[in-house]
Amino acid sequence: MKIRNILKLSLCFFFLFSQTVYSEIKLGKDLTLTPSVGVVSQKISGTQGTVTNRNQPSYNAGLSLNHTSGLYALYSVARDQQDRSSVATMGNYSYEACGVIGLNKGIDKINLDFSFENCYVDQRHNKDTGTYYTTVTYAATKELELTANYFADDTDGEYGNENSVSNRNLVKGNGYSFAANYAFPIAKVSLRRGTTDNFTVWNKLSFAKEIMGFNFDLAYWDVDSDNNTNFVSTSDQKVNTRKHVILGVSKSF
Repeated sequence: MKIRNILKLSLCFFFLFSQTVYSEIKLGKDLTLTPSVGVVSQKISGTQGTVTNRNQPSYNAGLSLNHTSGLYALYSVARDQQDRSSVATMGNYSYEACGVIGLNKGIDKINLDFSFENCYVDQRHNKDTGTYYTTVTYAATKELELTANYFADDTDGEYGNENSVSNRNLVKGNGYSFAANYAFPIAKVSLRRGTTDNFTVWNKLSFAKEIMGFNFDLAYWDVDSDNNTNFVSTSDQKVNTRKHVILGVSKSF
């Protein structure tokens, strides 16, 4: 049933936007504004591999502002709903809004990207969350890219289990991932392994292909929670240790 829903979702999205004309907006000779839309069959955290919505599609729209110097800014809004089991303690929400500022520079075969992301979700106990990212990409060959990513939480992470009455341990504060991406003639294949401190270790295999201006991404996630119960409870481990098959479709105009 889930595979059938994924196929229906991708077909509907394809026909809805197949007649849209490419409309990148030039704001002078150095600035470019690009709108985009997308949908995923299941919203998942790209740094933790966790799913917290109601096992439903999530729609998103965004704007990208790029300067020829490498400076850029992004803003996106994603439609989502809190998992029913968390509504009582966290409250429900209908969207997540994120803004990013960054710098992307290429030096020979190496590409460096530094960015800061701030996201807001209207939940009972949540405030804005900030994350710093550093990504290094090396073009080993024309087809093969190797990437390394490190991120650091600017807020306080999230609190895990108590190890005493007055002390609680932080989870999801920092993490890193490594990937190999190979551009085959039929699709781009990526294998990535990531770790989020005190929380999850995950592997992701994805296949990406652009078809008539649409970017299709089919990913398989294998996620394991940290086994240290000082940080992640046994019940949370069972919830977050999962395997996911997720399809995303996006288009830039």
